[in-house]
Amino acid sequence: MILLLLGIVLSAAFGWREEIIIEPNQVTDFPHHPGTAVHHEGLFIERYPDNSAADYEARLVITNEAGQIVRASVRPNRPLNYRGVKIILTGYIGLQEEYSITTLAVYDPGFGAAVIAGVLTLIAMTISFNFPHCCIQARYEPDGILLIAGRAERRAYTFEREFSSIIEELQAI
Repeated sequence: MILLLLGIVLSAAFGWREEIIIEPNQVTDFPHHPGTAVHHEGLFIERYPDNSAADYEARLVITNEAGQIVRASVRPNRPLNYRGVKIILTGYIGLQEEYSITTLAVYDPGFGAAVIAGVLTLIAMTISFNFPHCCIQARYEPDGILLIAGRAERRAYTFEREFSSIIEELQAI
């Protein structure tokens, strides 16, 4: 639970998401990264026989302040990861060959912690629900008598034998 809360706090405090509209033949500033810009070299659309869009892909060029150039393709449901920021292609607007593309830039530093917390919670629940629970309680009375009690779920088949062996060991002392 602590790891899940850490993921939520990281996402809330440091995460962000911003829609970026990249016009054709124009350079757009990259959000939260000063000196970094993005533009697209074109949008390539696969079409069904009825001329509706089957799939589309945008070729992006990202340049930073050091002059480094990153060329990559982004498609719906296949985001581009640049310096921890996921760039997701969400749509396009335009006619013929001049398309403006709409992307969503997402930075979520708590995502990994939340996923790990979810997996650990699932494992803990699986263990908790699928393994039998047993409990042994002991109390030492003021008059020197040791009281021992135990309980187990019905699936704890070996509990009676283990409890009996504990009692025998204690009686041997």
